[in-house]
Amino acid sequence: MDIGLLILRLTLGLLIIGHGTQKAFGWFHGMGPTATAELFNKWAFRPSRAMVYLAAASECFGGLLMVLGMATPLATAMLVGTLSVACVPNLANGLWATRGGYELALLYAAMAVVVGFTGSGRYSVDGVAGLPHPLWVGPAALVVGLVSTLPILARRHTLLARDAPAAARSA
Repeated sequence: MDIGLLILRLTLGLLIIGHGTQKAFGWFHGMGPTATAELFNKWAFRPSRAMVYLAAASECFGGLLMVLGMATPLATAMLVGTLSVACVPNLANGLWATRGGYELALLYAAMAVVVGFTGSGRYSVDGVAGLPHPLWVGPAALVVGLVSTLPILARRHTLLARDAPAAARSA
């Protein structure tokens, strides 16, 4: 089980770090901060440039913590929060990624939840340090991650409602 958790953490963490660096620096064929900010603005995640850096920092730092198996509940909450927000713009497209859906973000979030519920395993900073992983930690990290999205999603909802009449007038 410990080797399986290590593989899960490394895969998830490194891929999420890649997504964060795509946003922040344009690495790995990413859009970089300017083009990503334009996309975030279209999706009503504003102020878009700040939201890009918030998402990138959450992905890079949360991904690094996940790779290391360090502060696992914090890593889980950070990734669940970021990935839950990432699902929202694609909800109308349905689940499947082949149709522009939210499948990938959901899968990554589920992987983070698994680590949050099981703990990071023996081959981790938390494991080497002998930190306990009580049963309530996984559900708590999930709830914190989801609750952290509420201000961002509430602001997005407000901005979309405000922008809708202007878009209707210009059409």
